[in-house]
Amino acid sequence: MKKSSYILSAVLLICLYVFNAGAQEKVVPLNRNMAYSNPELKPFKSKKQRASLPFIDDFSYEGPYPDATLWQDNKAYINNTMSATQLTRGVATLDGLNEFGRPYYPQPFNSGLADSLTSVPIDLSTYTSIDSIYLSFYYQPQGLGFAPESTDSLFLYFKNDLNQWVRMWQMRGTGISNFKYVILPVMHAQFLHGDFQFRFINIASLNINDDIWNLDYIKMGVKRTEIDTTMKDVAFSVEPTSILKNYSSMPYRHFIANQANETSLVNDVVVNNLDGVPHAVTLNLDAREFISSSAVNNQNLASVNIAAKSSSQQSFASYPISYVPPTNKSKVVVRNKYFYPSVNSGDRKANDTIVKDAVFDNYFAYDDGSAEKSYFLLPAVNFPSKTALQFTLNEADTLRGLMVHFGAQVPTALGKYFSIVFVQIARQSGFFRFHYPPGRFV
Repeated sequence: MKKSSYILSAVLLICLYVFNAGAQEKVVPLNRNMAYSNPELKPFKSKKQRASLPFIDDFSYEGPYPDATLWQDNKAYINNTMSATQLTRGVATLDGLNEFGRPYYPQPFNSGLADSLTSVPIDLSTYTSIDSIYLSFYYQPQGLGFAPESTDSLFLYFKNDLNQWVRMWQMRGTGISNFKYVILPVMHAQFLHGDFQFRFINIASLNINDDIWNLDYIKMGVKRTEIDTTMKDVAFSVEPTSILKNYSSMPYRHFIANQANETSLVNDVVVNNLDGVPHAVTLNLDAREFISSSAVNNQNLASVNIAAKSSSQQSFASYPISYVPPTNKSKVVVRNKYFYPSVNSGDRKANDTIVKDAVFDNYFAYDDGSAEKSYFLLPAVNFPSKTALQFTLNEADTLRGLMVHFGAQVPTALGKYFSIVFVQIARQSGFFRFHYPPGRFV
């Protein structure tokens, strides 16, 4: 038999032996945020400097920490994956996990003050009420996580000239909604001093990333009014879709061996016009192999007219990839950079560009490396539950390892057993051959 005539699939079967009632799939909040476990993550260091007006942050940068030139603490989680309706790429998420991605209090059934997002001092000593200073922001409960309960809340405080924090706004927990807009005056004399600050803080369960609040596009400036809802900005929003059809990551040699079936038909990007007037946007793509900086594709994608305060999703046909790596086992990273020229002087440069990487390494993966919830199986009494993942190979290969992240559990995973079984399936002319490799991991 010729190996090339086979489609080989490796099926990973996980059996969970947990003796509880009811066999069903469940999702629960995370007990750990792995975005903080990157060994290359640089520690957060606030710049200990005063900011000036206008103060604007739309979180269009790499997290997980806030911009240290604008924020004094590092407890909010900066990301672009905890929402599907953000105004611009990037939100600040407040939950029940600390700046290390771990619970504030690991025991269950505890709630209290959790994350905070505190501005650096802002010098307002030269302003008066005539300058009409307002602070605005967008907020969203739940996002792609779990909704805050009615006993949970999101608060906003201002610091006055007596160094006291004054509560100015609050919202009790509720179910998911689109982002809502809030604008508040900063004109009382007690706030017009040299060390003014504002702070968001949430009440949440302190042992999980439950009770999610997302913040976006925080803006403070002069000559504003309570009906000022326009941001003179056009911005990319959610993550672009992957160039891969079946996986988020796979070996490059398997991709090249069957590129037609492994490439997605189209790639999608979302652009939001936050301005009060229409804007024409010229979308461009620069695709490169990131490690070698080799050009992969470069094109003008489309010219799009986006109506005032509206969103536009654009789809573009995928392109063929002919990059040749140094060896057939080399790591390859194809970086798609979408961008457009600024539309006006108020347009923020950082959100005019968005990047999506396709990583080709020595593994197959369905997930994108981020996590919004934990998944588990609740078995029937005295019967193990089972789940399976299938990975299809496009050429002969060898399985050398398995990476699985088992989420932390509260209170403990003690006494919960599992088995991992590998099953190899060979298919030719409709015939299936099952092979069970000897041994199990327990």
